[in-house]
Amino acid sequence: MKQFSTKAYFGTLFYLFISINISIGQAAITAVNSTYNSATTGLTYANNGAVGSPLAGNTYTYNYGNLSGSTNNNRQLNSFTSGGSNYTFVTLPGQFVRIRRVNNAVVTGIRNLRFSEGLITGSTVNIVNEYNDDMEVFFNGNTNFNSGSDNLFANQGDGNGNNNNIERLDVIFPSGVSASDNTRFGFSIFERGAVNAHDPVRVAVILSVDGSGNPTSYSSILALTTANYGSADPIAAADYVISRRDNAVDTRLRVSTSTNQNIAGIFIRISDFGISNNTNIFGYSIIPNDFTGSTSADIIAFNNATLYPTNTSSATGSGGIDLVSATGVFQSGLVINRTVSGNVFNDVNGLTNSLVDGTGTNAGGLYAILVNNTTGNVDNSIAVTATGAYAFGSVANGTYTVRISTIAGTIGSPPPAVILPSGWALTGEGTTAAGDGTVNGITNTFNFSGGALSNVNFGIEQTPTPSSLSAASQVNPGGTTAVSVPAATFGATDPSSGTIGSIRISAFPTNATTITINGTSYTSGTFPGGGVSVPTNTTGQPTQAITIDPVDGTVTSVITYYATDNAGKESTVTGTVSMPFTTVTVSGNVYNDVNGLTNSLVDGTGTNAGGLNAILVDNSRNVAATAAVAAGGTYTFPSVNGGTYTVRITTATGTVGAAAPAVTLPSGWVTT
Repeated sequence: MKQFSTKAYFGTLFYLFISINISIGQAAITAVNSTYNSATTGLTYANNGAVGSPLAGNTYTYNYGNLSGSTNNNRQLNSFTSGGSNYTFVTLPGQFVRIRRVNNAVVTGIRNLRFSEGLITGSTVNIVNEYNDDMEVFFNGNTNFNSGSDNLFANQGDGNGNNNNIERLDVIFPSGVSASDNTRFGFSIFERGAVNAHDPVRVAVILSVDGSGNPTSYSSILALTTANYGSADPIAAADYVISRRDNAVDTRLRVSTSTNQNIAGIFIRISDFGISNNTNIFGYSIIPNDFTGSTSADIIAFNNATLYPTNTSSATGSGGIDLVSATGVFQSGLVINRTVSGNVFNDVNGLTNSLVDGTGTNAGGLYAILVNNTTGNVDNSIAVTATGAYAFGSVANGTYTVRISTIAGTIGSPPPAVILPSGWALTGEGTTAAGDGTVNGITNTFNFSGGALSNVNFGIEQTPTPSSLSAASQVNPGGTTAVSVPAATFGATDPSSGTIGSIRISAFPTNATTITINGTSYTSGTFPGGGVSVPTNTTGQPTQAITIDPVDGTVTSVITYYATDNAGKESTVTGTVSMPFTTVTVSGNVYNDVNGLTNSLVDGTGTNAGGLNAILVDNSRNVAATAAVAAGGTYTFPSVNGGTYTVRITTATGTVGAAAPAVTLPSGWVTT
C-alpha cells in the first residue's frame, strides 16, 4: 500500500493524489460479542406495504420495540475478534453520521430505507428494534447492530423497490482521534447477506474536516472484496423486515419485503491506509464499489455523476451492500490516545476488602457518562458493555468526573442523576483501587492532560432479598408470658454468592406487648425509631435470642425486617416473620346429680338451678372469663388463652381481672 504523510487542517481544502488499493491486509471478523438491550419504548400503527413493492396492496399492523412481543430488542455490538485479536468499541465525543444524497431517475428527496430484526406474520409486522426512521440516527454508534439499510448504494433495479439516492456515507469524529498503534486501531464494515456472497465496497479515512464536519481531505482508498468477509459468517441467519419511508409522502416506515440472512464483517486497520501512528483522523467514508475516482478531491465530489454513477444497479455488487448499522472505532488493548476507561464490577463483598473489584457487569443496562467539571455538562456518554467495560476516546484536557446511570447522557447538557437498575446498589467508585471514599456513583474529580487513564471503576451489587416466613401456629400463652421466635423463621438470599451479615427489625411487632432481643426488652413506646440490628448467620438467621409477648386472643404477631449482606448493603424490601397464636374453647355442664357420686359419676339432668354463672379462674385466682349457665346446664368460654385454670359456679357474676367470687348456690341446692 502506498505510504504518505499529511497534516489535518480544519476549514482548509487540499487535495492528495491517492491510489485505490485492492484490500489484502484487512481481516475477516470471526467472532462477535453483542448483547440485546430491552426496549423502553414501543410503537404500534396500521399502514399499507411500501408503494412499488409486492406488499403495497396489503394492510398491516406494525409493532415496534417493547410492543413487538420480544424483550430482545436493540442489539449492541461490544467487541469482536479479527486476526486472532479482540477489538473493543470506543465511544468518541460528538460522533455523527452524514448520508450524502444525489437525486436520480428513480429516487428523489429523502428515502429512509431500513432493515430490522423482525417477522411478518399474516397481517402483523413485529419488529424488535425501537422505531427509528432516520438513517443518520440509527447508523450512528453501536446500539442498533440488528438493523441497517438494504441496497445502500443501489439507484435502480430492485424488484421490491428498495432503491435509494445515497452516494456516500460519512462517519465523522469532529474532535479527531489518534492511536499509538494503528495496527490495533480501526473500524468495521458489517454486511447482511449469504456466506461467500457479501457485497464489495470501498472505504477511505477522513484526514480533515471543515467547521461543519464536512470532509476536506482523505487517505488512500481501500477496495474491500467478497473474499475479505471470510468463508464463515460470525452471526447466524435471523429474520429481518425491510421497510422504507419516503419522507415527502410517508409518515411512517412501510414494509417492502423480508429475508433471513447471516451477517459477516471486515475489520479495517488504520495502518492499512498507510497512516502513521499518532496521526489524528476525523472519521471514515463508505463509498460505492463503482466509484471511478482516485483522488481526495474525487471522494469529496459525491455530486459528480461521472465519479459517483447515479444509475448503480442493485443487481451488481456495486450498489447492493446491505450495510449493518454499526459505526465507530475499535481498539485492541488501550492504544487510542487520550482515553478514559474503566469497568463496572458486580462487587459482592463491597469495600470489605478495601477494593472496588469483582466480576464485570452492566446490570442489564447502564451508561458511563463523562462530565466536564468546568461546564458541568456531559462531554461523552457510552453504553457499558455486558462485561462491564467502557471507554471514552479523544478526551480533551480538563477536569472531569464519571458517573453511571440507566439514563444516557446528552452531550452538552447537564448529566442525568445516578440511577441503577432495580435491585442494585452502589458499593464504591473512583480512580484508585480502594475508591474515592464517597459511595455515590460519581467518581472523584480527576485532571486529564493526555495519555490513557484506565481503571476508573465502579462497584455495584445486587441487594439481598429477605424471606417472609410463618412459624407453626400455637396457643396464645396469655398474660405476660413471652414466646421464642424461631431463628429459622428469619432468612434472606443474596445474589452472586453473597452472604447475609445481619438483619434490622425495623418496627415494633404487631399484636405484641413486648419484644426482647438479646436480653433487652422493648415496648411500642421504647422501640428505637431506626429499628434494632441483629447479627445473623450467612443465611440470615439471627444468632441472638428473640422473644415476643403477644397480646391475648387469636392473633398473629408480625415482625418486619430488612436484611444486610456481606457488602454492607441493606435490602430495599422487607421480609416478615408471622407468629400465629390461637385460643381454646372451654365448656362444660351443670347437672342435677340426684344420686351424687354413688355411681362414681358427675352426671344427671342439666340445670342452672334457677340462676348460676360459670367463672373461669386463672392461676392467680383472678377471674379470666365469665359465662351464664344455660337453663339446660351448659356453659362455654370461647377464646381462652393457654394457661392453668379452674372453673367454679356461683350465683355471683364475677368481674374479669378481679378476685374470683366465692362459690354460692341458690337456696336449697348443694354441690355433689
